[in-house]
Amino acid sequence: MASPIELKIVRDTNNTTTTYTEEIILVHTYNPQPGNGIDDITESIPLQIEGSKATARATITSINNMLDTARFRNEKGYGDKIYLMTRTGGTAESWRRSPILDGRLSVTDDGVIAGLASNSRTPTTLTVTRGGYFEDHTVLNVPFYNSNGTMSADWISFYNCNSGAGTAPNKLNNYGIVNAASISGDLPAPLLVGLTNTGGTVNRYIVSLVAVGGNGTANPDYFFKDFSGTADASCSGGSAAVYTLSSAAEADMFTANIYGAGPFLQLGGAPYHVIARFANNTSLANVKFRLKFQSGTTTIWQGPQFALSSTDIIQDLGVINLPPGQSHTWGDGNVVISGQRTTGSSETIKLDFLQFLGGTYASLKGIVPITGTDSLSYGGNNKTIYRVSSSLPRTDWIAYGADALMLQPGKSNLFQILSQSSTPGTAAINYETQVEIWYRPRWSSL
Repeated sequence: MASPIELKIVRDTNNTTTTYTEEIILVHTYNPQPGNGIDDITESIPLQIEGSKATARATITSINNMLDTARFRNEKGYGDKIYLMTRTGGTAESWRRSPILDGRLSVTDDGVIAGLASNSRTPTTLTVTRGGYFEDHTVLNVPFYNSNGTMSADWISFYNCNSGAGTAPNKLNNYGIVNAASISGDLPAPLLVGLTNTGGTVNRYIVSLVAVGGNGTANPDYFFKDFSGTADASCSGGSAAVYTLSSAAEADMFTANIYGAGPFLQLGGAPYHVIARFANNTSLANVKFRLKFQSGTTTIWQGPQFALSSTDIIQDLGVINLPPGQSHTWGDGNVVISGQRTTGSSETIKLDFLQFLGGTYASLKGIVPITGTDSLSYGGNNKTIYRVSSSLPRTDWIAYGADALMLQPGKSNLFQILSQSSTPGTAAINYETQVEIWYRPRWSSL
C-alpha cells in the first residue's frame, strides 16, 4: 500500500525559512526510520520517476547532483544544504525536513526494462544517509520568560545577577524559563541565541541551559546563591561576604547551603560549573581556591586547589556534581569554597554570589570585544558563532564548551547568562543584554 507521506528533495542556498532554490517532488513508498537525534540514518527509498526517457534521465541527474552537493556540504562544512522534506495529511500539515549527508539514486533492473522503455514510470531506489531527526520547516521563537517579559517575536532584557531588584522591564534577572507545554517536538533541538549589547564593552558571555525534568517549573533561585554581610552597592542585594585569610593554613571561607528536596531534585546530581562573582579582583591572584561539598561539616567531595585570574571578577571555580550521588537521597548540603593564601600577608576575598550553570554550557569569548550595539549570534543548526558589527558578520568570537545549547522537550528549561566586561575587574550587576532565542522543533520521525 502506498504511503500517504508527501516527499521531496530541496536545496537551501540562503538558509531561509520558507523558500528553497530547487525542489524535486518524488513519487514513492516511504516509511521513515525513527531517529534519536544523534546517530545518522541510512535508508533506501523506492521511487518512481515519471515522464519520458529524457525527462527521467534529467530528473535522475538533477537528484544525483543535489546528493553530491549534500556530500560536499557534509565533508567541507560549507555550501548549499540539501534536505529530504516530508509532509503527512495533505496541505493542512506543515513540512518537516531532515538534512541529507550522502546518497545516490540508482535505476533498478525493472526500471531499465519497464521504465525507460515505456515512457511512463521509471522505478528507482534512493539511498540516503540523513540526520537522525526531522525538524520543522519554519523557525520559532522560544517563549522564554522572566520578570521583564516573554520572548515572542522580540527580545527581553537580561542582567548580570538575579537579585530581582528594580521594576519591569528592567528587573535584575539573568535567567529565562520556558515551560514544557511551550516546547514542541520529541527530540532535543539546538537553540540559535541572539545577544545584543546595549552599551559598554563585553569580551565574554557565559551561557547555559538546564532541563529540570518532571519536577515542575524550573526555579532560578535553586541555581543562584547570593552572599551578604558587608554593604557594597556594586553587588547583588547591596552587599557581599568578606573573608580574610590571616594565617597560612587552608580555611573554609564561604558556604552556600542547599536545603530541601525541591532544589536537589531540580539540580538532579548533574555536573555544574560553579560560577562566582567577586566584589573586586583584589587578592584573587594571591589565593589558592578549592571547591568542596559537605554534609554538615563533613566533606563528602573536594576538588584540587586551583588559581584564578587576576583580572576578571566573574570566574569559573570548576565543576561539581550537585549533589554528589543520587539527588533524591539529599535534603541538606553545602557547597563550600576554601582558600589558602600564597603570600606572607593577609589576603581578603569578597564574594558577591555563586551561580550553578549546567546542562549544555559554553563560555563565549571575543578576540574583539562587542561594543556599542553590536550583537552576537551563537549556536543554531549551523552551530556557529559570529559577531555582527555594522550589519557585517565577523568571526572573531569562539565558543568553549557546547557549540549550541540544546532545548529539551517535555521539560521545563532554564536559560542563564552572565557577561564580563573587557575592562579588568568590571562586570556590573546592572549590565544589560537583550536576548532573543529561536529553534526548529525536532522529531524522531513524522
